Amino acid sequence: MKKVTKDFTQIPASLITQRCQDLIADALREKGAHDFKNGVYGAPDVRTALDAIYNEKCAFCESNTKAGAPMQVEHYRPKAKVTEDSTHPGYYWLGYEWSNLLLSCSTCNNRKRNHFELDTGAKPQRKPPLRSGKLDKARCLVTERPLVAELPKLLNPEVENDVRQHFQYDSNGQIRGLTPHGTNTVTRAYLDRNSLTVARKNVLGRCLTMISRAIKRYYKGVNTMANVHGAIMAALDELLQVYLENEPYSEYAFHCWQNVPSYIIQVLPVQFQSTAQSAYQKILQALPGPVV
Repeated sequence: MKKVTKDFTQIPASLITQRCQDLIADALREKGAHDFKNGVYGAPDVRTALDAIYNEKCAFCESNTKAGAPMQVEHYRPKAKVTEDSTHPGYYWLGYEWSNLLLSCSTCNNRKRNHFELDTGAKPQRKPPLRSGKLDKARCLVTERPLVAELPKLLNPEVENDVRQHFQYDSNGQIRGLTPHGTNTVTRAYLDRNSLTVARKNVLGRCLTMISRAIKRYYKGVNTMANVHGAIMAALDELLQVYLENEPYSEYAFHCWQNVPSYIIQVLPVQFQSTAQSAYQKILQALPGPVV
């Protein structure tokens, strides 16, 4: 999961049309029985806006459509009955709310479904905020105090200030939660599924493979040490670009970049470690500032 910024005031046109307003009125009247229209909350302009915000990546796992995971417009707070609370009708009044919509791959979406746990003792919102009988949209924002006070255990990359504090990765691409909210998010979105672990591991694997090939050519007498140095620089730069270009699994690439000494340099044959360290330092010195 990667922190993103969404302008909640820049609402896609499909969510402010008269038809959408009529559907919101229907949802308020019909509550959990309302037939939410995917063609409205998931309209092309909504999807385009979310694609741009998330760089076509899933809000939870950072996969994208190129990885074969069809993207869907997902509701952060479920529009249908909440799984963990049989008395909660679902957040039906947020079914067409821009700040409640994320971009999700089908796997994360299907796993999350209508799960929405809150911290112990938190007060869930069960009724829509109304003003003169109509939905008070200003109070529907995900950043409004009543919703924030619910203390949801599922992390929201549009709201959470420091996503990284909740997760830990290792060199094999595995992820685990460092906090109860991180652990819940891993479980609910199935972020530790094998396919994701392998995909993340491949980010580091590509870097190590490039270096390994250069070293093998050195042993065969084809490469010089200078060639190896250049190959290591290219491999490290490619790893860094996965993060800087916000490519799939960029947060894992960031983690690997922060651990280049242990994940890459120290696993190389001893005779190449100083060359690798030199390449790493050269890239660091060329950067305009720290990678954050």
